[in-house]
Amino acid sequence: MPRLLLPRLPMPTLLLPVLPPPMLLLPVLPMPRLPLPVLPIPMFPLPVLPKPRLIAPFLPMSMPRLRSTCCQGANSEAAAEASAWYVAIATTSIAHICS
Repeated sequence: MPRLLLPRLPMPTLLLPVLPPPMLLLPVLPMPRLPLPVLPIPMFPLPVLPKPRLIAPFLPMSMPRLRSTCCQGANSEAAAEASAWYVAIATTSIAHICS
């Protein structure tokens, strides 16, 4: 059904009231009872420290892995069996296969 045939509310002729934005209620804090200490201005020159050098980030890939992966197993029987079917599966699978 076209929108022109649907009933519509008449347009208001009076301007709608514009409300002011709400005011945030901020708490009024009392003055501190004890004065805060004022540090004296040093009369001697402060030491000038050298600029820090940029150090290369730590590269964890350069360290050897301490945990064992599937290719580092001690089961030579499974490794021998895997080498037999590796050629058939390697061409059809995207998974990492131990050889």
